[in-house]
Amino acid sequence: QRHQFPNNSFTESVNGRILSSDPTFLFTISPESSFEYYAKWIDHGARLVSLPLACDTTLYPSDPPFKAEFRDVQIAFVGGYWPYKARQLDRYLKPYADHLKVFGYSRWPYAGYGGRLPEQNEASLYHQAKLSPTINEPHVELMGIDLNERVFKVLGSGGMTITDATPAYREWFDDQELLVPGSIVEYHEMVRRALEDDEFNQRYRRNGHRAVIARHTYAHRAKRVLDLLGIQLAHPSENIPDY
Repeated sequence: QRHQFPNNSFTESVNGRILSSDPTFLFTISPESSFEYYAKWIDHGARLVSLPLACDTTLYPSDPPFKAEFRDVQIAFVGGYWPYKARQLDRYLKPYADHLKVFGYSRWPYAGYGGRLPEQNEASLYHQAKLSPTINEPHVELMGIDLNERVFKVLGSGGMTITDATPAYREWFDDQELLVPGSIVEYHEMVRRALEDDEFNQRYRRNGHRAVIARHTYAHRAKRVLDLLGIQLAHPSENIPDY
């Protein structure tokens, strides 16, 4: 209420139906540091685990095909534009409107809007753009919940990203793998360096990509679910593909 965020909580009847099913576990895509927002599940005796989103390596390969139309893209973003998320998008992306190429299912009020992007071209855009920022909805930055999937997509595609000022990312990436600013001012400083310093840019691409392939693919998430359910695969060596 203080920040005028929407209330997306389940109704009590839905909560009751979930708990009455006696689930083996409940999961959230948010990190464990945000479990205070899910305390009632724990208070009711439910086992709560963090199961973040990840990179689908079949859609976001590390070496996607070259696309001539993305040859000179400086800053890229793929996603929808609506009033609530615009609070963040306009803070973080609008200052770079002259250097920004955006795609999405809804029209952006930016000159660089390119319409809808075929899903099979998204990895190529991330790989070729100098920078593809990861911007979340407003409540994510302040509450550390509901972190979106873009950081995994960009890094998995061999791209370069900088997040908004959302410290919760530090639960999944260290400071040599992902740039997480502490403020909007630091974000703009990081963007400038990422665009101007090629060695800096390439280093974070490499380190971020290694981190995603090592820990943050959907193969890792599937393995975690099986472990939580106590299910062993017939061939354990095939649990995680050899990338």
